Amino acid sequence: MTKPKLYMDSTCFIDMAKNEVGTLPKTLDNDVWFCKKLLEAHRDGEIQVCTAILTIAECQHADGFCDNGVQRLFKSILTSGQFVFLIQDTIIIADRARKLRWTDNLAFKGADSLHIASALDIGCSEFMTTDGDILSRAKEVVKLGIRIIQPHETSLLPGKYRQGGLLPQKV
Repeated sequence: MTKPKLYMDSTCFIDMAKNEVGTLPKTLDNDVWFCKKLLEAHRDGEIQVCTAILTIAECQHADGFCDNGVQRLFKSILTSGQFVFLIQDTIIIADRARKLRWTDNLAFKGADSLHIASALDIGCSEFMTTDGDILSRAKEVVKLGIRIIQPHETSLLPGKYRQGGLLPQKV
């Protein structure tokens, strides 16, 4: 049986770091909770959480904080091999990113195009982000076969991860 695949944009990981240093707006606490639970589900083999290798380069600080704690958080999540599947950039992905504009008439910043193309290439059904520019284009992108959502909107978190501990809030 194929595991459900979802893509986490770099904003999700940066928000987790901001939460740790206390600079995350309270309105995003629920999204961070969902991100953490999704990473647990990936570690447990229930789902596959994917992100591009580009995310490693984008996750440098949390609102200017880049102390040892922030660095440890990014390293443990992104490069430990436990919590995410890293997608290697290829010429096919780069070309797909360019075709978002040329063929699909969807103009995104270069890095955002690479993230979306990476998610499409590996067959993710959900693309999670807190980036307002990407979220504002969700209705346009869904025609490509992927839902652009905020983490709390996921349909892929198994029920057992929604129980106990901090209960997700209604947003």
